[in-house]
Amino acid sequence: MIQIRDVKKVYKGDVQALRGINLEIGEGMFGLLGPNGAGKTSLMRILSGIVEASSGSLKILGYDVRTPEGRQMVKLKLGYLPQEMGF
Repeated sequence: MIQIRDVKKVYKGDVQALRGINLEIGEGMFGLLGPNGAGKTSLMRILSGIVEASSGSLKILGYDVRTPEGRQMVKLKLGYLPQEMGF
C-alpha cells in the first residue's frame, strides 16, 4: 500500500510542482496520467527516494519514505523505470 498525505514539492525559484497531494493506492496496477507539468515525474521521484518532498508524509508498505531507513527499504522493494534516465 502507498499512502500519500498532503505532499508538496517546491523547487528553486518558488516553482510549485506538487500542491498538497493526497492519495492512497492499494494492491494491483495503478497509472499516473496527466498533461506535461502536472507533477507526475516529481511524485515518482519522491516516491522512489530520488528527491525529497518539501512537506507532507509518504509511506510505502509501511515504510516512511522521508527517513533514510525508509528510503533504503523502499528502494529494495520498488521498481521504477523512468522514460529518460537523466544521467
